Amino acid sequence: YEFALKIVRRTRPEEPSAWLKLMLGRYLASSQDLPLADEYLAFRQLPESAALQGGFASVVAEPLRRRFGHDLQGFRQACRRRGQPVPDMGDAAYQFRALPRIDLLVILYLGEESLPASVNVLFDASAQHHLGAEDLFIVGEYLSATLREDPGHYLLR
Repeated sequence: YEFALKIVRRTRPEEPSAWLKLMLGRYLASSQDLPLADEYLAFRQLPESAALQGGFASVVAEPLRRRFGHDLQGFRQACRRRGQPVPDMGDAAYQFRALPRIDLLVILYLGEESLPASVNVLFDASAQHHLGAEDLFIVGEYLSATLREDPGHYLLR
């Protein structure tokens, strides 16, 4: 008799962070049956976001700018897998459905000689009726990490 042992290593996804679990729990408990507004707001325009604005810029938008500010093809490739292109906005823009009632819009403006690159991350105006600013910060952070394929985050796919 011949015996072969096949060892299969199964990798489990990393456990979601406590912040992500808490945000998802609040979303499930508080989301309402409202249509998307099809109007987008900057994070700073969301109620009770003033204390979080600097953190949102440095944790969400700035890493996207550093990664894609001079890489239009890389941005498109990362976004195409998860979002829908939006024409006539910036150098490229994509809409994402982060949760069933929460859409985000990410707009890339490429850098030029006299102008630095920038990225805007906007929320559908209806998002404020489903989650507070702290939780929307987390949604933006995980979308940013997912697009950058940051292995340090539990990615929303």
